[in-house]
Amino acid sequence: MAKKKKSNKGLFIALAIIAIIVIVAILVIYLVNPGGLRDKILEKLNGGSSNSNTNNSGGSQNQSTLAHGEGELQLHMLDTAQGDWLLLLLPDGKEMLIDAGSKPDPSSLYTTNKAYMDTYITDGQIDYVVLTHSDQDHVAYMDEIFRDYQVDNLYMPALYATHSSVAEANIPAEKTQILDNSGIDASKCYIETKTYANFYIKAFTEPKCNIFLNLEINSDNDDTTLDPHSKITSSDNTYSITFFFENLAFYNNKKFAGDGHQINGISPTMIVEYNGKRIVLTGDANQENEPYMVQRLQAYYGGVIDCDILKVAHHGSHEGSSNAYLDEITCEYAICSCGTGNDYNHPRQVTLDRIRAHNMTLYRTDLHGAIVCKIDKDGNITITPTNTNVSDEALWKGADAA
Repeated sequence: MAKKKKSNKGLFIALAIIAIIVIVAILVIYLVNPGGLRDKILEKLNGGSSNSNTNNSGGSQNQSTLAHGEGELQLHMLDTAQGDWLLLLLPDGKEMLIDAGSKPDPSSLYTTNKAYMDTYITDGQIDYVVLTHSDQDHVAYMDEIFRDYQVDNLYMPALYATHSSVAEANIPAEKTQILDNSGIDASKCYIETKTYANFYIKAFTEPKCNIFLNLEINSDNDDTTLDPHSKITSSDNTYSITFFFENLAFYNNKKFAGDGHQINGISPTMIVEYNGKRIVLTGDANQENEPYMVQRLQAYYGGVIDCDILKVAHHGSHEGSSNAYLDEITCEYAICSCGTGNDYNHPRQVTLDRIRAHNMTLYRTDLHGAIVCKIDKDGNITITPTNTNVSDEALWKGADAA
């Protein structure tokens, strides 16, 4: 009698079960985070980097057409006590300085931070300077920046300076026409402080400096498009910096002089993109403008935008980094510029709790010192703090905690 062949039925059943488990797992991952899964697939197809703007709402628009870059992008958050001072080193050799302030502002701090910058800026020239708003802890050293460097392009608030020193400086009228022609209400959009005036005078007397306002001038209020000055793209199309500014109605519905809450609210959201990674920069964004920024981002990107590094708004104030904002930009890392023992109790516990609930890895200048973030040619992120000896307990404890 011929011997019967051994049945493979059990093996087939086992393989079928494994296949079903894999398919179900993929479907679950996709339903939870479709953009993330799609990015991972694109990364494999594109040799390790994805440049697609995807979102978790099922749709996407304004997709990135950036090419792969071979260089490295760096963001340096300098330890400037209670203030903001960020140096962005772009892979094509250009630089962007975002704010240069401290509160209080001893001259020794400027000397220290200038020496730090000069290890990277060796020609005395800065391609882009951005002032997010007019508070001292962001603008204090800006006049000295213009004194010591040639600034080629400036992004500044749409705010006049009205301190008496401005009239004494005799700034040529044609220099300030960008404000005069912007449509802002001069009876509301002004700042009286000497510190802002010092910057203002230097900015409007800087030779060969192109000045742009942190103001959305799109007349049709179409949040899906941007003004030409609202986006910087490298000549080789490998990186972009997208600005989301407040519009004219936002400015003209406020009165800024003496109201720090409203002044903070003109801080733009900036999104830096390189090799499939995104950094979100916020200035001192707060409850005044975060809802508007969420609306703008949702309209432009078509939903939630997958980002990576967040510069925590307003030094960790309770008024910034709302859940709605954190839900919109979905970052893995958060970096916070705040001073040791500052009078404002920054960062606040409620803000740290929100950041922690969004599963971000946190770095703070009051604990870590200067923080350096890098995105390399493969889209890998490296974050290096000056001080690595920080306990988890200290990291997540707010300055206002008992």
